[in-house]
Amino acid sequence: MVTSQISRDVFKWSGGLPKGNSPILEFGVTCRKLGVQTIVYSVKKRPDFSTSGQWEVVTECEGKKEVNVFDGVMLCTGHHTNAHLPLESFLGIEKFKGQYFHSQDYKNPEAFAGKRVFIIVGKSGGNLAVEISYTAKQVFLSTRSGSWILNCVGDHGYPFDVVHFSELKHLISKICGQALTNTFLEKSMSQRFDYEMFGLKPKHRYVESQYHTIQGDYIDSMEGITVLVGIKPNLSLVFTNPKLALQLFFGPCTPLQFHLQVPGKWDGV
Repeated sequence: MVTSQISRDVFKWSGGLPKGNSPILEFGVTCRKLGVQTIVYSVKKRPDFSTSGQWEVVTECEGKKEVNVFDGVMLCTGHHTNAHLPLESFLGIEKFKGQYFHSQDYKNPEAFAGKRVFIIVGKSGGNLAVEISYTAKQVFLSTRSGSWILNCVGDHGYPFDVVHFSELKHLISKICGQALTNTFLEKSMSQRFDYEMFGLKPKHRYVESQYHTIQGDYIDSMEGITVLVGIKPNLSLVFTNPKLALQLFFGPCTPLQFHLQVPGKWDGV
């Protein structure tokens, strides 16, 4: 699996499902996730599917095979499920003697040891270039319309997303508007190297790219979900624990903070 540019503090799963009177539980559905390193042998409709709507799932984990029945099955593979490989756009590709494939088929950098690799840049392409550069002889990145490059490490050595995802900065960006926010972010990124000199400066603004398949704000999305579930920290913290309230406002917005209001939370959270 390729290393993601999203830090573990922002991306990690913060705990179990909500308990108590949560809107998610109003439907009476019991949710169960399959653990890592679990082989799924089959997902089939049960013989009485037309009336029950149930599925039979056969799995194996640590040598133990199980057959379970579920009311519903979710295949959460993300929104980039179909690889786009327009070979007709590459003249002479049929004469190319080397290997070519979509980043979806990438496994590990060891397969490129000592090789010269050409990558057409994209979000996953940028990640692959970093990993492959440790084993390959040489790595080239190609971009048609330029690209804004985010460094994984932000100010003072903290992860970039931890530094920039905060309630304070989110509020400031809402007040300043998208145009001013774009200008600030582009100026910040240009301090690392000259985009014009390297021919990488895009024609599109930072968050206005037409190539973003799904574009949403992290904090808006987190708040929308947590308000629905009823686990967003409320303003009463300003009076009961002002130090913690200030940390939540000025500090990074991570999934861990939503344990503060979750139904069934443990003592001392």
